[in-house]
Amino acid sequence: MHDFESFIYLDVPRTGSTFIKGILRRNCTTPQIGKPGAHTVLSQEYDASKFCFISVRDPLDLYLSLYSLGRSSKGLFRSLQAAGFGDLYDGGWTGFRKWLKFVLTPRNAAYIGPEYARCGNGRVCELMGWASFQIARLAIPDHHRVLGRCRERDDIRAEFRSRKAYQFTIRYENLRTDLAELLKTRLRPYLKDLDKALEAVETRDAPNPSNRPIKDPGEPVLESDLRRMLKEREWLMCEEFGYRLERREDRNSSGAEPARSRVDSPVPDEDAESTAEVSSSALQV
Repeated sequence: MHDFESFIYLDVPRTGSTFIKGILRRNCTTPQIGKPGAHTVLSQEYDASKFCFISVRDPLDLYLSLYSLGRSSKGLFRSLQAAGFGDLYDGGWTGFRKWLKFVLTPRNAAYIGPEYARCGNGRVCELMGWASFQIARLAIPDHHRVLGRCRERDDIRAEFRSRKAYQFTIRYENLRTDLAELLKTRLRPYLKDLDKALEAVETRDAPNPSNRPIKDPGEPVLESDLRRMLKEREWLMCEEFGYRLERREDRNSSGAEPARSRVDSPVPDEDAESTAEVSSSALQV
């Protein structure tokens, strides 16, 4: 979380947050409040009158990025290697599949992040995957208390819909377009020069250009059982942001367009990781 005088940015790990923060700091007139901290969370006393936005990424692509980071001996690699699981990083699809299944399995939560494993006395990691937890912990003020009382998925769903702090979503898949839209609309009053800010968005190097485990982009990444597991564990991201986690050929044959950014409408009550938690061997963005 990055708290500026006039707005708040919720910086989910591996979503281009370094790129976004660089644009904001160089082009905004409104100062940042307090000590900057990557992926820190909202307290119960945060200023709810401020405009708030979040950055997100397709769960599969996010995990691929995190796996690629581990191949550089960063991120989760250190804690997994210390626990004897360093051989999961073999640099290919086989290693990625084994790694992903390990990360998605609730009983392994303690190796992924202590807060994730302990939240709700271990219930929360049974109810959602690590990537969805990163969204929830940043989006829900006083998340530890709120999530800690959730007993089932519907409890999390209701709490998230009624308490999420953000009003706008930047999707990594449309990062430049979404960020430009945000600068031209809600953040325009706080910019030194709109044209220069938009030029920076278009010309700065691409954020998080993660290497993939193999070079062939056409090879299916996941077998159907693991893909279903990913979709089941990351249900919150699929529901909230429209990620389908389909295979490329399924997505093309359906003709469906990817989910697009929007200024999110308030949800009625009746419908109702340099990192903090991310892990003790912090994710680097």
